[in-house]
Amino acid sequence: MRRRLVQTFPHTLAWGFAALLLSTISACNKHPSSLPPQQAPFIQPQKLTVPAFLHYAANTSATLDVDITARTPGYVEEILFIDGQDVEQGQPLYTIEFTTNQAEVEQARAEVNIATADLEQAQLELSRYERLLKTNAVSKEQVDNERLHMEQTKGRMLKAQAQLTEASKNLSYTHIAAPFSGRISRTLYDVGDLVGTDKKTVLTSMVQLDPIYLYFSVASTELQAVMKARAEQGGLPVRFRLKGKENLSFIGALDFIDNQVSSSTGTIQMRASIANPDKRLFPGQFGTVDLQVGSQKDALLIPEYVLKQDLEGTYVFTIDKDNKLQRKEVQPGAKIDGWQVISKGLSASDKIVAGHLMLMREGITVAPKADQTHTLPKPATVLALPSPSPSPSPSPLISPSPSASASPETAASS
Repeated sequence: MRRRLVQTFPHTLAWGFAALLLSTISACNKHPSSLPPQQAPFIQPQKLTVPAFLHYAANTSATLDVDITARTPGYVEEILFIDGQDVEQGQPLYTIEFTTNQAEVEQARAEVNIATADLEQAQLELSRYERLLKTNAVSKEQVDNERLHMEQTKGRMLKAQAQLTEASKNLSYTHIAAPFSGRISRTLYDVGDLVGTDKKTVLTSMVQLDPIYLYFSVASTELQAVMKARAEQGGLPVRFRLKGKENLSFIGALDFIDNQVSSSTGTIQMRASIANPDKRLFPGQFGTVDLQVGSQKDALLIPEYVLKQDLEGTYVFTIDKDNKLQRKEVQPGAKIDGWQVISKGLSASDKIVAGHLMLMREGITVAPKADQTHTLPKPATVLALPSPSPSPSPSPLISPSPSASASPETAASS
């Protein structure tokens, strides 16, 4: 008898545990309201007029970029700027030894004076011989010789004037000034260095930073859309974005489309001009350009992070009037600054679940709560075309005339 009780005890214990588990499950099914519904933060779509952008990689470039060169040999006597400073057009930059050039100007001017005097004398002699020819005091051959001598003397005077012009120009190169307003680099030569003996001695370089250019390449498949938008609107605004610790954006306008598509890349180069009065943009920076080709009225926007995807497509969870989760298939459109335009599938009154819940299943009951944890900047508004910036046009360099004074002249060399 004792052995029989010992053998049946494990079976009895197992049946007891099973009965306890079934009673627990039954109790849970009878009282589902004992667990409160989970909180569901939600957002609602924004209905706005938004720009229609085309996005491209872009890089900045100076509107003017020149090398300042020494165009006459000599020793550097003065450096009249601080490395990296902003300079104005015509501001002196370098003084190169000008004693030799000054002497050459004086010598050339003296040659001009001598040639001028010789020409006057030759003209007087020709006039005298022409009077004597009328009285047959001289022969016609003598008159022709005097006329030939006068023409030769005139040629020597013109040659002397040309030499004076060249000497004066070389003298002007000893005083180098800024050809335009911009920012100068560091000097590559110091006071006392001999420069100008080679074909091209680069002393420093200069760039114009305001305005600044933005270059980017557009696929040939999008070229016609850009051309059509430009023709309809009279101009296309752009937004240039730089990412970093401080995200920066700058507004400009498209001002150039190249004249051919590259056969190797299938793209065409375009350029925008951006006002840069604070000099916050430098040549050679890379970022993203948003080319505005139109706008979309009453667009529905939701944050990108609320979108979900699976094998069936793109969808969001919404909360209906009974506080139950509903899955809605949506058709996404353009992306704008972290926001997603929804072309189809939502209305402005929908409550969209923002974030991930512990249990997300269609039909479960939740406790709706307006989302306060996620913040996004407002999406970009439609850009206005900025006022046109003046085209960069450095003043032409004027060569000194033969009658220029002997004092050194200021000229820009680039």
